[in-house]
Amino acid sequence: MKTLFTLITTLFLSYSISAQIVLNEIQPDAENLVEITNLGDQTVDISTYRLCSWPVYNTLSNLTIVSGSLMLAPGEFLVVTGHSMNQADDELGLYLNNQWTNSNSMLDYVEWGMHGHQRSVVAEAAGIWEDNDFVFTPAMGSSLSWNGGGDTSDFWMIQSSPTFGSANDGGGGPTCDGGSVLIDGGGTSIDLCSGDAEDDIVQFDNDSPSADQYMYVICDANDFILGFPGGSNDFNEAPPGVCRVYGVSFTGNFTAGVGANITQATLSDDCFDISENYIEVTRHNAAAGTINTSDGETATVICIGDGNSDTVIFESDSTLLVDYSFIITDEAGNVLGLPVGDFFDFEEAEPGQCRVYGVAHVGALIIEIGQNIFSDLMYENCGNLSENFIDVFCWYVNGSLIGTDAGETDVTVTIDDDADVLTFETISDAPDDYAYVITDENDLILQLMVDNSHDFNDAEPGVCYVYGVSYIGDLSVPVGEPISNISSGNCFDISDNFVTVTRQLAENISLIDSPQILLFPNPAKDQITLSGGKIDQVQFFDSMGRMVYNTSETTIDIRLLPAGTYLIWVRRGEKLTSEKLVIVR
Repeated sequence: MKTLFTLITTLFLSYSISAQIVLNEIQPDAENLVEITNLGDQTVDISTYRLCSWPVYNTLSNLTIVSGSLMLAPGEFLVVTGHSMNQADDELGLYLNNQWTNSNSMLDYVEWGMHGHQRSVVAEAAGIWEDNDFVFTPAMGSSLSWNGGGDTSDFWMIQSSPTFGSANDGGGGPTCDGGSVLIDGGGTSIDLCSGDAEDDIVQFDNDSPSADQYMYVICDANDFILGFPGGSNDFNEAPPGVCRVYGVSFTGNFTAGVGANITQATLSDDCFDISENYIEVTRHNAAAGTINTSDGETATVICIGDGNSDTVIFESDSTLLVDYSFIITDEAGNVLGLPVGDFFDFEEAEPGQCRVYGVAHVGALIIEIGQNIFSDLMYENCGNLSENFIDVFCWYVNGSLIGTDAGETDVTVTIDDDADVLTFETISDAPDDYAYVITDENDLILQLMVDNSHDFNDAEPGVCYVYGVSYIGDLSVPVGEPISNISSGNCFDISDNFVTVTRQLAENISLIDSPQILLFPNPAKDQITLSGGKIDQVQFFDSMGRMVYNTSETTIDIRLLPAGTYLIWVRRGEKLTSEKLVIVR
């Protein structure tokens, strides 16, 4: 048991001593120089130690010694050459022996150009390297030197003037440390709208502990350099797309230019280090284009108050992959409505004129009803209003209810020698024109009243209805057609009720059961003659029930009457008789 404990103790002490042997500087070009140093307090024989740049392996004793000794004293340096490495992209591991996949055998490790080399997983298991970590490629003639601060790429720097055989420049603490970059105020990404009227200034910041020079570099999404902005940049004039902002800590002269790849180029003639991250700036083309209604118009008239849906569909010619919304405002830009989608029903809108704008935006639309699109913030990130707007004219019509001036909706009048004038009224609150239309019992139009009064004494006996019509524009009333066929150049609304007017004969007037007059010729063209006794009055009614002629003559000139069928009423004393007359042309 004592022997086993002694062996374990010996192996532990041996590994502890070996762990003080580290890679200090390498030059992986044609020189293939490797410098190893002893950080411990005892001299160590490293002649059997191995170097690995997979698939290249070498024992130190088989390499050419440039300076130093394989019996490496504390604080001394051994420089060897002959171990072949790839200058642009490779790895180097320092091993106790040839157990290449054993993490306990690996003493130190570094990789450059890219990450993920063959032995990087062994180094990660040994706790001396990190996943996805690498040092940037040194230029020809430059070296990669370790500054003694830790085991990640942050503690390796590029030296344009190698220091083989002596301590590295900047040893003892981090130098050329790119740190992390962020937007002033926090965050590492931002969405902007390019080409709008607003500045898109982004201020940059970093947490680099280095006191060296620091530069921000704008690259495209493939890391090719676009520019050097200083501590901030206005991205408003930049084209749409994605760019990255890196930070670079460096000494000496910055040597890379526009077009170089920041991850591959030598950025300085001395040491440099790129930030661990980048700021992602996404520039959106948020041009809102032009808008119109679904029928291609930029102005539309809405008849509100008629109880019918007044849905207007909006369209935009914008084809951008950003959010698009529509906003309803008054003429001053004050928000009246925020449609959900590309349509809106204006039936409940207030009378007057309003406007519809389109808005392309990045982030949520945050403007609220009552705010102003020209002075208040509309969206979370950025956006643009459409180049034009749709004018919506909300005209209010309301047929409402009607009655006579006495408040009646069912009136009986007597056909006699006295006028039977009825006056109609409405409770409609519509501000524009209002008219009254007379129909028969089947709602076929008989007449448009000139005003709100009408004498029903001249009409034949029967029943008719009086409707009210609220309208805007020119009212068209097609006589003989259903009242639903009336129209207006803009808006109209028929009353919700009608007044029934019943016309009856006076008690002292009776109809002769059979004709006792002779009317000839029939059909007639120019004139007719009535015979059969004394005639007091003759009245002509057209097919709409309108009295069109009134006379007491027995020979009547009909040349001014249009062709059609007429009802002739003949009064003789207290008796009435009727006859149909056909006029031809």
